[in-house]
Parts: sequence; structure tokens; C-alpha cells
Amino acid sequence: MHLWLVPIALATLVGLPAPDPFTLICVLASAVVHGVYFQVLAAAYRHADFSITYPILRGCAPAMTAAGAMIWMHESPTASGWLGISLICGGVITIGLLATRKRASALSGDHDPQVQDTAVIRRAIGWALCTALTIVAYTLIDSAGVRSAPQAWMYMVWLTIAQAAVLGGVVSLRSRREFIAYARSRGAWPIVAGLGLILSYGIALWAMTRAPVAAVAALRETSIVFALLIARLFLGERPGTGRWIAAAVIALGVIVLRMP
Repeated sequence: MHLWLVPIALATLVGLPAPDPFTLICVLASAVVHGVYFQVLAAAYRHADFSITYPILRGCAPAMTAAGAMIWMHESPTASGWLGISLICGGVITIGLLATRKRASALSGDHDPQVQDTAVIRRAIGWALCTALTIVAYTLIDSAGVRSAPQAWMYMVWLTIAQAAVLGGVVSLRSRREFIAYARSRGAWPIVAGLGLILSYGIALWAMTRAPVAAVAALRETSIVFALLIARLFLGERPGTGRWIAAAVIALGVIVLRMP
């Protein structure tokens, strides 16, 4: 996906200004953190269901980002901002906890499988929290970098190229043969996901130049509502009433964020 984006990014560099030293440092640092992010994210998804790990890692990140923005960027949300962030984070985390509880209640009465499954869930939560830390790190780095850049799109283009270089290097060292076979079997289809990635994160970066980082980070996590729909329509999962109520709480948090 990232390698397919390189020709597009290089083509759009024409006419764009070059990054200054601070912006370039942010681009390189973010690319490295993103490389770590994808590794721990994959580990989290290997250890538990998507519907468990995704809400936890996405739900914890905004609150942690808000704390980091206060320390590093001296941005403090308003009272309504904190309330909106709390509602969004609480709704997202609740969805994950409900999924975990549902899975635990479905365990058999055999003691050993239960212990083993509980250990797997705990390990997955640990990986999810590690992933949340990487989200906080690249969000704060990118917010500083994009604000120092003359254009948000320029920062996104350079970040796309740097990410492809870092991830391409990691894959080349770890599993070059498997990657080549996998890439051949997928063809050009990953470019569709890649375009979605660059456009969605590019919009988020643009928003960071016009709004507090904590608010933008929280609004990004409303994607959990779409994740519920994906889990229901495409992954064969059946989210319960509690999860849909939590999704409504997330929507309420978005409304509160818009309040003065």
C-alpha cells in the first residue's frame, strides 16, 4: 500500500515547497514511529479479535494525546472540550470492554481454556495500549510538523514518501520473499486503501492546523462507529445493544466538542 503511493506522491511534489529542517525532522521521526506503530498494531490484532483491540487502542489515544498536547504544545481543552473527549473515549473503550465481556461469557466451563483465553485477552490489551502510545507519539509529532510546514498537503506528501522508505526497509530485512509473493497476488488493489489512507490522514493533518490537537485526535476516533458497521456487515460479527448505545455516546461527544 505505501509503496504504491510513492509514484503518486512524487508526481505531486512538483510545485510544492521543500520542507525546512524542523519540518523534515518531524517527517522522519513520524515515519519511524509509524513503522513501530504498524508492528505493534499487527501484534495486537494477532492476539485478539478486531472488535476488542481496535476500540481499546483507539479509545485510549485521544485522552493520552490531550495530556501530551498540554505538556508539549501548551494546549489545554475547554471544559466542554474535555467533556466531549471524555464521552468519545468512554464510548470507544466501552465498546471494547463489552466485546471482551461477551467473549469471556462464551467460554466453556473447562478451567484451562478459560485461563488461557483470559491470558490472551490481557496480552492483547497490553499490545493495544502500546499501540495507543505510538498513536499519541506520531500525532504530536505530526501536529508540530504540519504547523511548521507552509502547506498541510506538502507535509503529507513528504510523510508518505518517508513512511514508504521506512516500512519498505523493514519488510526487506524481515520478509522480502513473502512480501514479493504477497504483492504479486494483490496487484494494484492496495492503491485503493492507500488513497483512502493519504486522504483521510491528510484531512486530519489539515484540521490540526486550524483546531486543537486533542479535539482532532478525538474526532478521528469516531471511526469506531464505522468499524462497528464493518464488523456487522463484512466480518460476520453481531454487535449487541450495548455497543450501539456506546456508539450513540460517541456521537454525543462529537456534538459537545462543537459547543463553545
